[in-house]
Amino acid sequence: ARCFDERNLIVRIIGCKQLIFFVPFHGTRTRDGQRIDVYALFDRALHDPDREVQRVARLQLREVGTEEARRLLAAWA
Repeated sequence: ARCFDERNLIVRIIGCKQLIFFVPFHGTRTRDGQRIDVYALFDRALHDPDREVQRVARLQLREVGTEEARRLLAAWA
């Protein structure tokens, strides 16, 4: 999540590429009680100022194929 706060484009792209690995943990809680919201991070990536981050997010959401992913993609179209 912190990657999306970075100004460096490469860091934001790498952060976006890692999101797909956290989809199975969506909705679970971290040790400190925070809820993992992968789709909120995908949404943030879709609204990134750089098109490459947006493209990576769209590709991954298509691959994930969940209802939440389809909803985000439909809103983006």
